[in-house]
Amino acid sequence: MLLNYQNYINEEILGKLHINYKKINGVIKLISNNIYYLYDYLEKYHNSCVQYNFGLKAAQDLIFQVKNYQDRYFTFIAFNFNEILVVDGNKFLLIPKQTHKLEIMDYYVNVNELKDPLFDHAFIPPEIRVLQSNFIKISANYYSIGYILLNIIFNNISPGNLEKIKYTSLYYCIKRCIHENPNHRFLVLF
Repeated sequence: MLLNYQNYINEEILGKLHINYKKINGVIKLISNNIYYLYDYLEKYHNSCVQYNFGLKAAQDLIFQVKNYQDRYFTFIAFNFNEILVVDGNKFLLIPKQTHKLEIMDYYVNVNELKDPLFDHAFIPPEIRVLQSNFIKISANYYSIGYILLNIIFNNISPGNLEKIKYTSLYYCIKRCIHENPNHRFLVLF
């Protein structure tokens, strides 16, 4: 299957994730027989048991991509299941909405630059819901990643499930991501 996707995906990300693609006239075409939006993939393949290794791979892929965007001085405020592709059943490709790409200025982004409302996202960080400033920390999107990982691992977004994987790298990763205070949220590549 060829999937055309022109967004902020760059060849470094695709190479690191080992995703096959062709670039034709500047448009990246993903090559795979198995490409799903994360939501569809979970509906089709997720069972009721804990999916720790699947969640670990998702965390590694998503954190790498977020860090890659930040290294290029861009970030995104929040993510949904329809903004992540699962390629070949084990590679997670972030395809955020174009209008939510914001330039980083001293670890903050100006939310006035958003062209679409954020409230269509399932995992909005608390500081967005009670917006008191035009500038928010770049850690806002970590909140979405944490809740997406909870759903991947447990098929449920209840933070109480974290006790089932206590003392693991994913436990600490998710705890940092979903912290209510954006000053205490951070991502670590592992």
